[in-house]
Amino acid sequence: MPAQTRRIVTGHDAEGKSIVLIDGPATAAGAYWFTDGTPADNSKSEDAVQLVRKLEPSLGGSIFRFATIPPENLNMTATERERTTVQLFAQMDATHCRTDTSRHPGMHKTRTIDYVVLLSGEVTMLLDKDEVELKPFDVVVQRGTSHAWINKGKEPALLAAVLIDVAPVFWGGGNCGRRVKLDTPQHRRVRLRPVSPPRVKLLHPYAGLRVYRVGERAQTAARQDDVESRAEQHKLRRVGAEADDAAVGEGEADHFLSARRI
Repeated sequence: MPAQTRRIVTGHDAEGKSIVLIDGPATAAGAYWFTDGTPADNSKSEDAVQLVRKLEPSLGGSIFRFATIPPENLNMTATERERTTVQLFAQMDATHCRTDTSRHPGMHKTRTIDYVVLLSGEVTMLLDKDEVELKPFDVVVQRGTSHAWINKGKEPALLAAVLIDVAPVFWGGGNCGRRVKLDTPQHRRVRLRPVSPPRVKLLHPYAGLRVYRVGERAQTAARQDDVESRAEQHKLRRVGAEADDAAVGEGEADHFLSARRI
């Protein structure tokens, strides 16, 4: 991360007027802001970034951070590189985010969608089956896929990234995102019927959000909605017909009274 960074955070005073709440550096870990839910709460005045302790945001939350990617040390052995990487992920409570590291020890994926901008330097984004060379101001939308950042140059590279919590999709039963307890009301696990090989399973953390299994449950819900819609339409037509009949009856009564007067 650059030696000097400035972080300006706005807020409101007691009268609801906009003010500067914070004007200072980011944390040593490069974090600039943090939210712990959706929608985010803008009424708080404390420095939320002090809550950042992990690589991933909390459930429904987000993290905005800078990350410095140092040049690869070609003098390190494979064992030393693995040991260093293990320590790095452990410090961020992200050991569970590591995936198949046969291609590179830094391969990992998080339960997030990441908006990443390379600000300076050059970086290679390594994927399971692809490799992309990035130049300054290239933008990556990282959608919970396994990846690693590699600096093949001689100067550190600087990334800016916004990590937003999402509902992860598991392909083939592999690990994706942090471990969560599944026996609490806040977490629901729904096994999706296979829409195309391989099998897809959805782990959705948000309480109260209706998640339908692809297949029978979704079709049942659609049929129920259709029945309810038709019943409502029939009710409206019946009410309209009754109103028309009443209007015709009133018209006939008026005509009869007029005839009697004549």
